Amino acid sequence: MNEVKPNTSFAVQIAKALGAVVTGVSSSKNLDLVKSLGADRVVDYTQQDFTADTRQYDIILDAVGKRSLSQTKNVLKPNGVYISTLPSPESVVQTVNCQLKKSALYAHL
Repeated sequence: MNEVKPNTSFAVQIAKALGAVVTGVSSSKNLDLVKSLGADRVVDYTQQDFTADTRQYDIILDAVGKRSLSQTKNVLKPNGVYISTLPSPESVVQTVNCQLKKSALYAHL
């Protein structure tokens, strides 16, 4: 049986319940499962790098700690949010720096 982490399952279902368009990134063995949870689009990370895509996202939830904020910046919308359930020291520092820059920008507006 294929498995997807519970927090990922809930995230897809909650996002769909809130009206989001969801793209799930998974290995080929879990694509059908992610689609069955409600994902509108699925990307097989063994075949395609979603960060090289032209699509941009409001939120990126990395539930397995595969990507950092710096690796996903080019596909995040300008006010997009990166969330990791398994943050590395690098991603924590990058997220704090990004939030500080946004705060400074809003303070000057």
